[in-house]
Amino acid sequence: MKVTPAIVILLISILPATSQEEQQMQSLPNGWSQTIDYSGEKIKVSYCRVPTQQNGKAIELEGLLYEDINLCSYRGIVVTHGRDGPHPKRNPKELYGLSTLNVYLAVRGFSVLYLVRKGYGNSEGYDLC
Repeated sequence: MKVTPAIVILLISILPATSQEEQQMQSLPNGWSQTIDYSGEKIKVSYCRVPTQQNGKAIELEGLLYEDINLCSYRGIVVTHGRDGPHPKRNPKELYGLSTLNVYLAVRGFSVLYLVRKGYGNSEGYDLC
């Protein structure tokens, strides 16, 4: 079977913004979810804590899972944010970064897990750099 690589170009600047309410939330309980309406599509956004390890110690990363509730099977994408200099400050709103892109992809049939990196937002651990 021949596999042909595909190139996808996303024009993030032209995507419609998500709701103000979604961007203003700060800390959520594990298992929290909300269904949002995006141009007639119902997208379920769920808060999750993802277990991992750092130097042999168990830690959890926070994340949001975006899914179109009308689909029964998904293609998956993991999205995360960039790094903000050598000693970044914690930003509790980091969880809502790239929300427009995440919703855009969910509407198009992808299950999107947006993870907040170690040492950022409300994820445990520390940035190694």
